[in-house]
Amino acid sequence: NDFYIGDGGVTYEAWVYGASFSVWDTVFDSGTERPLLGFLNGWLRAYPASENFYTASAGRWYHIAFSFNGNSDLDVYVNGYRVTDGYDWSNGGTHSMRTGTFPLWIGGDSSTETFNGWIAVARTYDRQLNPQEVSQNYNAEVGRFATVTPALGVVHAIDNVGIGTTSPGAKLHISNTGYLKLDASSSNGYIKSDYNLDLYA
Repeated sequence: NDFYIGDGGVTYEAWVYGASFSVWDTVFDSGTERPLLGFLNGWLRAYPASENFYTASAGRWYHIAFSFNGNSDLDVYVNGYRVTDGYDWSNGGTHSMRTGTFPLWIGGDSSTETFNGWIAVARTYDRQLNPQEVSQNYNAEVGRFATVTPALGVVHAIDNVGIGTTSPGAKLHISNTGYLKLDASSSNGYIKSDYNLDLYA
C-alpha cells in the first residue's frame, strides 16, 4: 500500500515464466492500469498502449524490464537486450502513468487478469535504468533460470558446462540445431585441446 511513484522515471523489472498465455496476463498493475504491464496472448505490452514489444513463448523464463523516463520515453528490455528505445507510451499525451502513493499489484489486478505461471523476482526503481544496469541485473541472475531455459545461456552442473542443454554430460556439452563458430581475433589465434573434439548435430 505504500508504493510510491514520483513525476520522474520508474523501472519495473521481473523474471517471469508463463505456463500458458491467454488473453491478458498481468505482471505489474498500478491499480488504474496506468500502466498495466504484462502479456496479451504472449505479446509483451504496456497497456493502454497497443504496441507489441516482444512475442514470448510459454514454458520458458524471461527477464523483462519496462524503464520509463516520464510518459513519453519508455525503454523495454527482454533478456538483457533493449527491444524498444524511447517509445512514446503516452500516445501523444493521451494518457499518463499513475503517480503518488498507491498499492502495486504483482501477478494480477482487481479483475481476472492474473498471470498464469511464476514470477520469481520482481523489482522497481525510482528512475529509468540504463542498458548497462539492466544487462548487469540480467547477467547476475541468469544462471538461476538457464537450468530450466537453456536458450538463456550457459548452464553449470558439477564440473560440466552446457550450452543448449540442462544436463551437460561432458566438460563442454553443446546441444542444439545450428552450428559452432570459432573465431580467432588475429592471424595468430588458435584452439588447443588435450582431447579429441566430437561434435554432434
